[in-house]
Amino acid sequence: METIEVKPSPELAYFIGVMQGDGCRYSYTIKSGIDKGRVLEKLELVVKDIEMIKKAKDIFDSIFARKTKMFKMSTGYFKIMYSVKSLEDSFKILDIDFKDPPKPPTWVKEDVKFFGPYLAGVIDADGSVSIKRPKYPQCRIRIISGSPQLDLEKSIETLLGCGASIYKLKVVDKKCGISGFGFDLDFVLSSKITPKFVKYVLPYIQIPRKREMVIKYLKIISN
Repeated sequence: METIEVKPSPELAYFIGVMQGDGCRYSYTIKSGIDKGRVLEKLELVVKDIEMIKKAKDIFDSIFARKTKMFKMSTGYFKIMYSVKSLEDSFKILDIDFKDPPKPPTWVKEDVKFFGPYLAGVIDADGSVSIKRPKYPQCRIRIISGSPQLDLEKSIETLLGCGASIYKLKVVDKKCGISGFGFDLDFVLSSKITPKFVKYVLPYIQIPRKREMVIKYLKIISN
């Protein structure tokens, strides 16, 4: 199996954050033809925000020397899909795990210049940004996952110097009529954390409405 030499980078960190948040990895067995019985390893991303998926696609294609297509589905969502069996060794070397919940690789947890883009990817994928308390404004970041995001919580506290909390909450999918439980990781931008967030995270957030909400908060507190 070919091993592609890949080095840690802010761009790769962003891609990992996006895929851990909104991506899906699965095995697929070919059922017919000359390749019947062959097992493929797939990595798939289906999202509604073209800015995020285009950035993720460009990063993957550049780092892993691929040329993939992006599809627009009948639902209006965008989709990219990769065959990644040949990248198994690279993923192991880089400590990349695409399972839920978001789990920063070791090299990401050790350096804020990698953690910032990684967190931006997670926020683009599974996060929301809102401004609370009009009189004493706070910018609240929420990241939802199917399991407690313990590694992510610890990294936010260690690398950004910010307190974070995880809450269990009921999640209802109105479209599918399915309900269950998820976990909400919350942290708030404060005067202490904001400079690091602006330097390492904000430049990598791709989705306009999320990036602009942070910028709106910065304008409010600068007045």
